[in-house]
Amino acid sequence: MKNLIVSILLFSFFLNVQGQEDLNVVSKISKVTVFQSQAQIEASTSVTLPAGRSVIVIEDISSTTDANSIQVRGTGDFMILGTKFQRSLTSTRQTKYTNQLNIITERLEEVDMLLNVAKAETNMIEKNAEDIKSETDGLFAKDFLEMINFTRKQLTEVGKRKLKLKKEKRGLTEKKQQLEREIATMGGNQQLSEILITVDAKKAISSEISLTYLVSDAGWSPTYDIRSGGVDKNVSLNYRANVYQRTGVNWEDVKLSLSTTNPRMNQTKPELYPQFLSVYAPRPIMARNMKMSAAPMADGIQAVQLESMEMFDAVNVTESTLSVNFNIDIPYSIPSNGNPELVDIQSSDLPAEYNFVAVPKFATNAFLIAKIKDWEELNLLPGEANIYFEGAYIGKTYLNGSNIKDDLKVSLGATPKIIVERKELTNFKTKQIIGGNIKEEFVYETTIRNTSNSAVSLIIEEQVPVSQDSRIEIDFDTPTSMEYEQETGKLTYRITIAPNQSAVNRVKYEVKYSKELQITNL
Repeated sequence: MKNLIVSILLFSFFLNVQGQEDLNVVSKISKVTVFQSQAQIEASTSVTLPAGRSVIVIEDISSTTDANSIQVRGTGDFMILGTKFQRSLTSTRQTKYTNQLNIITERLEEVDMLLNVAKAETNMIEKNAEDIKSETDGLFAKDFLEMINFTRKQLTEVGKRKLKLKKEKRGLTEKKQQLEREIATMGGNQQLSEILITVDAKKAISSEISLTYLVSDAGWSPTYDIRSGGVDKNVSLNYRANVYQRTGVNWEDVKLSLSTTNPRMNQTKPELYPQFLSVYAPRPIMARNMKMSAAPMADGIQAVQLESMEMFDAVNVTESTLSVNFNIDIPYSIPSNGNPELVDIQSSDLPAEYNFVAVPKFATNAFLIAKIKDWEELNLLPGEANIYFEGAYIGKTYLNGSNIKDDLKVSLGATPKIIVERKELTNFKTKQIIGGNIKEEFVYETTIRNTSNSAVSLIIEEQVPVSQDSRIEIDFDTPTSMEYEQETGKLTYRITIAPNQSAVNRVKYEVKYSKELQITNL
């Protein structure tokens, strides 16, 4: 009796599954939120549901989809019983394009054959014309004229046919190349997937199905254009994004949203646990054939180690992180070929302070530096920036907003009109032994020449050594005109140089250390 009941239940389930109707549809991607290493797809499709249970098969879904991220919603009076993500054996879109490509290829072969036929006809007509020309002696003028007209008519008809065929061939070739590009951007031979949605409707209805899911092989990176029209003008900062994707499905005319969130980063706040210290006791070296029983570990230490490991494995506190989304108003199309598409995010006009800065220790020219203000609200991510000054391309730099403490400083290039020379005055260099110590004295002279026709105000950055050992003493008197950073040894001062004039400045310091020491980087 029990076996009979099981058989009836299995038979009923089989009939129920067989009775389900598969509804194959393709969704339209309407919006994509692109993260730095993933993307969230929002798509929809229309479907007419019959009464009862059925399965909606949404085809041409990227195989990089995270199955756990799929969310399905629908309009109408029906119930969603479940979803399933699986690889599809065929792709409706790829099959459609492939069939069109095969039809065009066959037609191109036919057109080539017809062109060869037309070419052969032309050769035959021209040969007949040559034969007629060689036999004109026995013909009347009227007959000869009729033959010429006949030949012209034949050549004209064949020529028009050839022109029509060549025009058709050009059009077919363009369509073929376009289809080949479409297939290539869909991932070539990349297998697509499908989402199966099991639903149950009380009656036949029309419904709009909405999908949301995450895909990998997509992302964006920031890039910037920084432009300045001159030292008396604001700075224009253009924030742009290189968006790429290799999901196997083209994004056509979609709304883009670029998010600063990186889903691949660990979003869980780490917890601090006690850092216990203990004394390391090296194991004694045992003689060969000598047996020794291990001493038991102290109970307190053993208990602490076990408790610490259990807490680490069991406790995690998740916190929500903040992000910025840039919503792009203009629809974009991003093909699935991995090539970056440039997307404009925002353009800002920012106040800036300009200064010429010279670093004599490393460079023989002064650099024009723009200190850009009010940049904090732009949500800048680390990225490469192109620099333009007075319409000319200067070069590239790297912006990292997370490391900027105050103003955003951008170098606009070196000016050849300010010449910088730094040299050590060896005549003033001394080395003395006083008791058990050595004292060395160094003098560096910096000459800055302004070759322009106007006065120049510039900032000079010099440097003296910094001791990391109490046995090394550095004696340096900071002039009142200089700012001294003790941690870095950096000296900063400002000077103004008249046109075609020079300015000279000296830096002097002493280093004292024990004669038993060897000093590096002196």
